[in-house]
Amino acid sequence: MRRAVPALALLAACTPVDPGVGGASFRLYAGEPGQLYELRAPVADAADTTGDTAPGDTGPGDTAAPVTTGPTRWLRIDETSWTLSEGDDVDTATLVATWALTLDGGLTVDDTPLLPDTVRAGATAGTATVRAIAPWETVYGTFADAAEIEVAGEGPWVGTHVFAKGIGPVFLTLRAAEGASAPWETAWYE
Repeated sequence: MRRAVPALALLAACTPVDPGVGGASFRLYAGEPGQLYELRAPVADAADTTGDTAPGDTGPGDTAAPVTTGPTRWLRIDETSWTLSEGDDVDTATLVATWALTLDGGLTVDDTPLLPDTVRAGATAGTATVRAIAPWETVYGTFADAAEIEVAGEGPWVGTHVFAKGIGPVFLTLRAAEGASAPWETAWYE
């Protein structure tokens, strides 16, 4: 005799794993080939009465949105690399760097792992650790599901990097031409 499986049991079997518990594929956070990001250096707003300038800071004393000044950087993702240029317009911007991209067992840029294969709080890849999966705010707006990554040690990628689910990189710590690292956040993307 055949028994009918209750519909509720079938739905439960098909329900995806909660990314906060089991994690999600790095591919959901890494960005897609062909995407373009306008990056700006974040600047603390003049109304920041909390006295800090932490990335994504919108402390209780903040009354105005952060503003950005300085040059614009453009990050383009393709199948095998990230290309960074700088200038007022993406079509006339000056090439800053091109980094090789590997999507095998996680996101690796320029031989530095940035995202583990499964993105969840506490997961690691090389010296990169997922500190949190939480909302992250940039001058563009708030990205509700973002993976905050901390790369430790030495090298050009040391620092904080944030990848928004379905979007890609929205906050990067990049080495400047003079050798110092600086934060850059997404101001626009396509």
